[in-house]
Amino acid sequence: MLAHTPQGETRRGIEAARDIASTAAVKSAVDLLGNGSEVTAQDTVPLVIWCIARQPRDFVEALWTTVSALGDRDTTCAMVGGAVALTERGGTIPAAWLRAREPLSRFARLGVAD
Repeated sequence: MLAHTPQGETRRGIEAARDIASTAAVKSAVDLLGNGSEVTAQDTVPLVIWCIARQPRDFVEALWTTVSALGDRDTTCAMVGGAVALTERGGTIPAAWLRAREPLSRFARLGVAD
């Protein structure tokens, strides 16, 4: 990922995320990386990458980790959830969560934008 990220604040944040242990407290990661509350890539992407790296194959735990960081939770959880969902095979999203979501439009079910 770093090979494709230009020099700048976002890259520095990704480098910092790489160096934070996956066992670190979420608050510690937020203190170093941000949590999306500034609504910028620099403040969002590093935390998202750390959350994905922390729970790369556990959709539920990855989202609980991400939401506990507070900040721009809808954005960070969408990013983490999308990435982690791609790494699991079957059973990624709990059935109860699927039942509780808003209905998808006909176009979303077909994979076509409205």
